[in-house]
Amino acid sequence: MPMVIGDMRRCIYCLVEKDESSFHGREHVIPQAFGLFDGNNLVLKCVCDDCNKFFGDGIDLKLARDSVEAIERINVGLKSAADFKSLGPKSTSHVEIKEGPLAGALGFNAANPEGVELRILPFPQVSFAKAADGPFHWFRTHQLPTKDDLVALGFERGCTLHIGGQDIGDEEVCELLTAKGFDLSTFTHVGESPSPNGRVYAETVAKVSHPEFRAVTKISLNYLAAVVGSKVALMPAFDAAREYARYGEQRAKVNVRPFENPWFIGRKGHYISITRSDDLIVAQLSLLLRIQFFVALATGDDTVPLISTAHFFDLTTNKLIEIEPLPIRRGRPLRPFPSAGSATSEK
Repeated sequence: MPMVIGDMRRCIYCLVEKDESSFHGREHVIPQAFGLFDGNNLVLKCVCDDCNKFFGDGIDLKLARDSVEAIERINVGLKSAADFKSLGPKSTSHVEIKEGPLAGALGFNAANPEGVELRILPFPQVSFAKAADGPFHWFRTHQLPTKDDLVALGFERGCTLHIGGQDIGDEEVCELLTAKGFDLSTFTHVGESPSPNGRVYAETVAKVSHPEFRAVTKISLNYLAAVVGSKVALMPAFDAAREYARYGEQRAKVNVRPFENPWFIGRKGHYISITRSDDLIVAQLSLLLRIQFFVALATGDDTVPLISTAHFFDLTTNKLIEIEPLPIRRGRPLRPFPSAGSATSEK
């Protein structure tokens, strides 16, 4: 239950005391984009509307639309490929095409009204090749090399140039190349790159960094408030966690480590726990069981009342199940999760 001071409440993130009417929204421990569960969704009333909106429009949106977990939402059926939305230019992920005439080109995941998998749309880009049939060396239009840089890569006079991608034309690219010092008359061919249809093998590369770390820190502090109480979540021991989630790494930092998830093979859902490990209060979180995050919510404070707790959000049954906390592995650490996830998509 939220801490009540008269008819006022204190938000566990901004720490501002506000009238109860400022806590109108419902803050879910697990963002609604990752499913609703029968009976008990672990919903909080100790996050004010301003903070709730800030998270919903910011780090929660990033997690749901532009992350490894965002692609997993499509793969497990939480979101249809037709309804997928990207963050557009703000996206920190991209797709690398691995085969066919566009091998090496970069693109982005896009909605696919006609299938269950996402489409790939190429970014505006230019390729250079020593022969008309490739192999091609691709550059985003904002990363075009100079003429001298291209020569240093082994592309001499007479190489082939192709233009590919969305929302860009030959004339615009030619102007960009001319500004870089190119004499387009030296190229044997200038034209649009081939545009394959059907299935292609590609890898979605997603950067796992501060936006994701802040999102999982917020989820972890939400969980602490839900299972132990907001009075505990308001303790100074969690100031760094609340400031990192709400205001970013400029105000505070929290030790968050991502790993490959070794648990629940073959299951669909989310896992979260809170437990004490030596002098740390640690949350373990895995959305859609792809990446396992370790979040150090507090350190060096043994006055925090805590009972180790864990839940599994089962997407097969839509049930929330209380389970035994998973052990924190000792000795040799788990292999860190690389900053890339793979998915086969449709073009």
